[in-house]
Amino acid sequence: MKIRTLAPIVAFVLVSTVTGSAQGPATQDLQKVIDQYTAAWGKGDAKGVAAVYTDNAIRVDVEGNVLVGRAEIQRSFEQNFAGFLKGTTIRITAGKQVSIRPEVLVVEGTYEVSGAKDPSGKPLAIKGRYLNTMVREGGRLLVGSNASFVPQPSPGAQMSGQ
Repeated sequence: MKIRTLAPIVAFVLVSTVTGSAQGPATQDLQKVIDQYTAAWGKGDAKGVAAVYTDNAIRVDVEGNVLVGRAEIQRSFEQNFAGFLKGTTIRITAGKQVSIRPEVLVVEGTYEVSGAKDPSGKPLAIKGRYLNTMVREGGRLLVGSNASFVPQPSPGAQMSGQ
């Protein structure tokens, strides 16, 4: 399995940044985005996952590929939900968030996908980090940009799922 196929996973990670401490409007709006994303992911609904992105969103996947626009992001998820992400679930752990302006929020965190398998059927452990820029459009908080990555093991370390 190529690392590139992990890109859709990372895409959602950007959406899931809610800190447990603050319960203001931004945190509540982030939770709505996370809930929408998680529900769509669990159904394998690429259109639903892509709906949390702006029309012109930019997503940098774990291999450094750049996807531009909701439609391209949706196509990427369609391919992956038909492949190794079929039947998977995602868990998002929120990290820090910084309000740049009332309509712009930067969030970071971690994600974990369960149920993925390589082509031979061997379970894959998919864990990574993300950084999202959230923007308010038409009263909704959406993902404007996302960068995700899967940390590489240090020399001599063994990755689970390999």
